[in-house]
Amino acid sequence: MPYRRPAAAAVSAALLSILAAVLAPAAGAAEPASGAPLASPPAVVVAPAAPPANRAAACPAAEKVGQAELLGRWEVRFANRPDRGTVDFVVHPDFEGAVRGTVAYGDASSTVAGDVDEGVFAVDASSDGKNLTALWEGHVTAGSCGRKIEGIWTDSATNTKRPFVLQRPAAAR
Repeated sequence: MPYRRPAAAAVSAALLSILAAVLAPAAGAAEPASGAPLASPPAVVVAPAAPPANRAAACPAAEKVGQAELLGRWEVRFANRPDRGTVDFVVHPDFEGAVRGTVAYGDASSTVAGDVDEGVFAVDASSDGKNLTALWEGHVTAGSCGRKIEGIWTDSATNTKRPFVLQRPAAAR
């Protein structure tokens, strides 16, 4: 359920009242020197607050994150390693809703392809462009607005597993 500020309607009503009072002619105001009556103030039109669905779209729930939220640059960190890498996702040309991209970490790089479905992140990686060399499996972190994914990276050859965190850089999107 999206967060709603309980006082939003009251604040809107108060601002509308203040605005109407400022724009309304004062009671008993004199007519202009020409003898013509004062013109009515212009109608005040106040746009309604954005509906809850629009506010929720700015911060999708983990299970609502899809291809659009994956696109672009991410930082990747592996457990027990101080350095960071990058992952760049673009729209996959062959599979609807999927992404592909590149991972650069230290001197290594690989091609990746996968998706996120109902908050579950699954990406295959290939360091030679032919063979599957690693799996990235994880979940979009609840409350992260689709900006953080945590999971396990698995080396396909050795079955070595390492926790990872993908996170949007501070300046991204």
